[in-house]
Amino acid sequence: MADSYSFTDQSNNADNMTATAWKRRVSELEEELETLRGNRQRTSGFTVAGRCIRRLVSLTARVEDLVGESDRRTCLDDFEDQHTKGQDRLFKAYNKLLDHQPSLRKVFESGELHELVIIFKELNRGADAARGDDATRLKPVVVHWLTSAELVEPVLKPDEKHGRGFDHEVTGRLLCPVDYDWRDPDQREKIRDYHPDFLVTAYSWPTFLYENEEFDPNHPSNGLFKGRLLVKAFKQIFTSPTSVLKMDNEPHPTKRQKRDERRTRSHVASLLGMKSVSPRAVAYVAVQLRFALSDCGSWRVVDGEFNYDDFYNNIVDFFEDAETPGDKKIIRELLLWWNRKIFGRTKVLQYSPQKTDKMSVAMSLKRSAAVSQPSGSTTAWECPTSV
Repeated sequence: MADSYSFTDQSNNADNMTATAWKRRVSELEEELETLRGNRQRTSGFTVAGRCIRRLVSLTARVEDLVGESDRRTCLDDFEDQHTKGQDRLFKAYNKLLDHQPSLRKVFESGELHELVIIFKELNRGADAARGDDATRLKPVVVHWLTSAELVEPVLKPDEKHGRGFDHEVTGRLLCPVDYDWRDPDQREKIRDYHPDFLVTAYSWPTFLYENEEFDPNHPSNGLFKGRLLVKAFKQIFTSPTSVLKMDNEPHPTKRQKRDERRTRSHVASLLGMKSVSPRAVAYVAVQLRFALSDCGSWRVVDGEFNYDDFYNNIVDFFEDAETPGDKKIIRELLLWWNRKIFGRTKVLQYSPQKTDKMSVAMSLKRSAAVSQPSGSTTAWECPTSV
């Protein structure tokens, strides 16, 4: 009988110990969950910060690669050592990221490795999510723009990519490289058939980039990046659908808009702190527009023979690698054209600050200061010259 009681007591004790262990484990899991929730709340802001990356920094680069290239250069004995083109692109993108999100510098320099892994993941998540959101919004409105401008047959469906691309006369014409003639039935068929002499790659500008879809082989930069559809896509992504609708009813340049018609920076541009159009934003929009016109159903860097990363980099290089005074002047004028299209004519100082040091006020102040200085006197920081 005593043995029976002893066995029962042992069984109860074991059950109690098991229950206690489970309670302790549950308590530990609850603490871990709270910690994870806290970390998630702390890192959620990085997801939002990452939404600028694809739009303004780099089309495909991962944040850890940008930081890694910066760290690599920091460890070099000679910072000016030779670097590959790819490494230069990463480092430029890293600096662009810090330009748009300066608070990240301290995070990258002082963060613990396990924290940085989470932060990189959230930044990349925000970057890719923004690209996906923009593609989703652009997909149906592109069809609306095309059908409102011309007769489109066969009819394109706003919610489907099937039927777009080079299989359709209208989208095919816009996507056609300017080095080929879409009006030539033989060339058109060879483009569709992936003929080696008529491949569509990122090393020939698509027609939609040009103003009025007109390309001059003797002056290939004339009208480049002034395509009307490109401007509409930029407004759709960075400003608002309303601003796109108003493009067809723009006020005459000499007319002043009424106060209630004036608009400040649009939603996305405002959130990103954009005060001017950047070359990388133009390149990003060109990528999004080409993808919207294509029949590719899901995002991929390489579509057939066309590499979107190369396309993006070629546009960035066109803007950022101008070397001669003539080329730099072309880029300045092109960016001024873009800023006036996007931000308007009444906000010029935001994207083109005046050089006031040589203007009348500055010159007169300098003259007044010189006149007010008595002859032979010295300022507080000057010592009289001994004779």
